[in-house]
Amino acid sequence: MNLAELRDDRFWKTEAAKRERRQEAEAYAAKEGIELPQELPRNGGSYEDAPAMRMLATRCACCGRPLVDAVSVEAGMGPECRRRHFVGAPVDEATRKEANKLIYEIALKQDGFGIAEPLDKLRALGFDRVVKRIEQRAVPVRIEEREGRLIVKTPYRADSLSAWRAIPGRIWDKEAKANSVPAGQRHSLWSLLKRFYKGALAVGPKGTFEVK
Repeated sequence: MNLAELRDDRFWKTEAAKRERRQEAEAYAAKEGIELPQELPRNGGSYEDAPAMRMLATRCACCGRPLVDAVSVEAGMGPECRRRHFVGAPVDEATRKEANKLIYEIALKQDGFGIAEPLDKLRALGFDRVVKRIEQRAVPVRIEEREGRLIVKTPYRADSLSAWRAIPGRIWDKEAKANSVPAGQRHSLWSLLKRFYKGALAVGPKGTFEVK
């Protein structure tokens, strides 16, 4: 099964085909330890009527690549990202099921402030590797505090360079490939972010937020 088939209306015309694909998805999910979203029909019902079919217009929650098989479409994450960032996390089954729902929600929304709450919930559940990978893709402004300094990663904007240089004590951190400013310059940093990155999703020491 590939993405072209998933997008082909003829692929879903017969009930037998629907049941077969659903069975394939459930068998693969059981093997991989993946919890399929509860809102999907489990009796061979209509895929085109299922909320998860909206996934055909979206991509993997972690890497943003197209989802090309039924299980990935339903889980919101491709097999490679599941192996690298999700499978094997040291949590109980109930926690894993809750994490599956959050990842699916992020995959549907992809970016913007709508993914802030599920990201924070995933982090609280202990899925730090998944959260960091999603943040690399979907969170343009990322702030870390290290030894009295704020390490700030933002998309490049030529028109912001002079404003960065105007912050007292600001330096370019070559290792982090990010601007580094003294923690005492939070107000100056916030003014810069509001000026050049207003409306962007950001993550800092206290969690995910919108620059506004």
